[in-house]
Amino acid sequence: MSKGFKKVRFNAEDESKIKLRKITKRSASLPQGTDKKLDKFNNDETAARFYLSRVFEEDERSIVRGLSRGSGSQQSKLVPDMQLIRTQTIPSTKTKLFHFEQTQDTIPIFGSNAVVEITQNRGLVDVSSKVADVEGVTAFPFISQRDALKVIKDLTGIDVPIEAIQPPELTFFYDEKKEKWHLSYFFKKIPAAPKGFLEESSKYKGIGYSSGISPKPFDPQINYLIDANDGTVLLFYSETHFVKIPVQCEGIGALGKSHKFWGSAIGNDYELADPISDVRTYDLKGGDLIKDSLPDKPVANAKSNWEDSNKAAVSAHVNGSKVYNFIKSVLGREGIDDKGMELTSVVNVTCFKQPDPSGQWHNACWRENKMWYGQHKLANGELCSYSRFLDIIAHEMTHGITKHTSDLLYKDQSGALNESFSDIFGIIIYNWETVGPDSSTQQWTWEIGPGLGGNGLPLRDMSNPKRIEIGPGLGVYPDHMDQYKYITYDNGGVHINSSIHNKAAYNLLTATDQNGKNVLTPREVALLYYFCLCKLNKLATFKDAMDELVETAKIIWKGNKQLRDEKIYHIKNAYQRVGIG
Repeated sequence: MSKGFKKVRFNAEDESKIKLRKITKRSASLPQGTDKKLDKFNNDETAARFYLSRVFEEDERSIVRGLSRGSGSQQSKLVPDMQLIRTQTIPSTKTKLFHFEQTQDTIPIFGSNAVVEITQNRGLVDVSSKVADVEGVTAFPFISQRDALKVIKDLTGIDVPIEAIQPPELTFFYDEKKEKWHLSYFFKKIPAAPKGFLEESSKYKGIGYSSGISPKPFDPQINYLIDANDGTVLLFYSETHFVKIPVQCEGIGALGKSHKFWGSAIGNDYELADPISDVRTYDLKGGDLIKDSLPDKPVANAKSNWEDSNKAAVSAHVNGSKVYNFIKSVLGREGIDDKGMELTSVVNVTCFKQPDPSGQWHNACWRENKMWYGQHKLANGELCSYSRFLDIIAHEMTHGITKHTSDLLYKDQSGALNESFSDIFGIIIYNWETVGPDSSTQQWTWEIGPGLGGNGLPLRDMSNPKRIEIGPGLGVYPDHMDQYKYITYDNGGVHINSSIHNKAAYNLLTATDQNGKNVLTPREVALLYYFCLCKLNKLATFKDAMDELVETAKIIWKGNKQLRDEKIYHIKNAYQRVGIG
């Protein structure tokens, strides 16, 4: 949050009953002279303004408290400096949102807002607000609207008559870099762009992925904020937004199965660029992971039916989309970084550090915010991509989430925990897609990387870690803390000791009640581990993970003590069975 703004937040579910009662009590807080009908909330906006006023009034900052009431003739009004700009009904929750914008001296403050959510019965759900106290600038402009428009002409080279546009409105604007307030003219939808702006913007993702030509280059709609005192250009941006229209494609993946997936039509070609999930797939064509640059464009085909023209790319695109959709729909996360980061997959990758004349690279990894897939030879001599392994893809992409959350140190026990979280989500997502969402775990497979280990075995097995040998003379993977391996290789045993925490997660996923029903659904386990991952510190241990799971369970099931206690018992039991806790 910049120094220019103050953040205000109140959630009815998070607060104590005493504080909630204090915020929502009406009669004691209505100002003198207020119409008594306000106490009955005769309309939704009155209720929203009342709650916003009370939240502001209880804030410890004088700047925020001052917004709760007006002054002078405005004294009897609730939050008079907050201007209602729109309302929104949320069908899924049956609640209503009121969006306000702050004003000062009747002038709007650019970037300010307050959102009040109320129930059908006009009860308070949530208040989220960003407000400011404008300082160091007057409310009176020194230059005219025409002078400000001349600044836009100098910037764009286009003379737009003032009669042909919407009259600009005065707006307070905060420059975060200079930490300074400005009074500005806000020009909207000006049909003139700064020189080079359209060409520069076309370089970035999202431009031109729809099925038609973007109108932006020949019909620009640009918003400008021009300083009303000295004519400085403070900000400009495009007003036009475009829907990226996907194209349904189909093709055969690395396992020989046919898939349907979303791509984009670019000219006469079809690209592996999904505008819905923002998933893009590239082909390095045997290029080097470290030395070679990414191709300029995603994999393309002349027809929407790819058939078997690029099995590796189709598998990477389809499986990457499955993981992305799980992350968003189940975990509620906006991509790997939770900021909508594009998911980029790269197939047919080699590595000069592991040279192989046949083009093999026995690996897949998450590196530099991208998924990279190697390939290996089958018995018939054909190269087959690692992009066919959904569990491996989910595993590697979870490393990306870990990097953007707890950033668990990749060494010793925290590193083993890092690996284990990736295995856990790899298994959950694989079974979610193959067996079914929230299916009984009794039907699940627990092998990670089936066939990729020695003697045709998997890399690891969550249900039976000891089934797999670590290597010649190194014994088997441990499944209890009394078998923890204090070693220096493998970054302190990150891949080896992870099997102990894996076994605890397996115990939790398969825990059943007296009727043989799963105590926790796969969705609940996924959310528990995700929230846990978000809260852990980078040096966390297995015990820390268990403790955080317990604390998270207390919050999720706080409304039902019996259910909460049952969940917590099974979490602790799952970990205690492997010597954790």
